[in-house]
Amino acid sequence: MDAIKTTMIQHTGEGGAVRVPADDPHKAATAAGILARRMYGARGTVGALRHDSDTVSGGRVTGSTWQAFLGRAPTDRDRRKYGSGVTGRNVWIYE
Repeated sequence: MDAIKTTMIQHTGEGGAVRVPADDPHKAATAAGILARRMYGARGTVGALRHDSDTVSGGRVTGSTWQAFLGRAPTDRDRRKYGSGVTGRNVWIYE
């Protein structure tokens, strides 16, 4: 059985770096989903994901910075009482 190659994604959220598959075309989105569940449990969700900037070296993009809004989706009871917004916070993801 071949081992899956992974890469570590740094972030400003809770806990250590997030490990995602190296061949994943959407590493930031995958990392954001993992972080949301890590920080907010099973209801953790990615409210928004925005590409901020790229790091270029020798004409090649060597890294990207993303901003994600992570939070907890409201339950039906919360929606009736407070509205339908996701409550959470912004984190930076460094791909």
